[in-house]
Amino acid sequence: MSFKYYWAKFFWGAFFFALVAWKGSVFPSLASVDPLVVAGFSTILFPFSVRLVEDFALKYTEREFWVTGFFSETPAKTGLYAVFYLSCYLFSIPLGMIFLFYKYGKAS
Repeated sequence: MSFKYYWAKFFWGAFFFALVAWKGSVFPSLASVDPLVVAGFSTILFPFSVRLVEDFALKYTEREFWVTGFFSETPAKTGLYAVFYLSCYLFSIPLGMIFLFYKYGKAS
């Protein structure tokens, strides 16, 4: 994974972290340190999670599949991007850890 790719995806993870932090400032009685710690780990592992899902999807399909038909560039695809990134953020800790163990575990 390149440094440029990591930082491009890290931006979206930081955006979701800001939403979690903002929600905590709006309702301070509901916020504690725990959601911010989990959101921080999710932000760090988010690019790895996205990469794992992309690698898995491209292992069984071709790039052309993701830009034609149902996935063609339409306004509806923006919603799919939102669902994709939010899902990757929600599952970024387990998926990011799986990616790191898979990528760097087999090297040793």
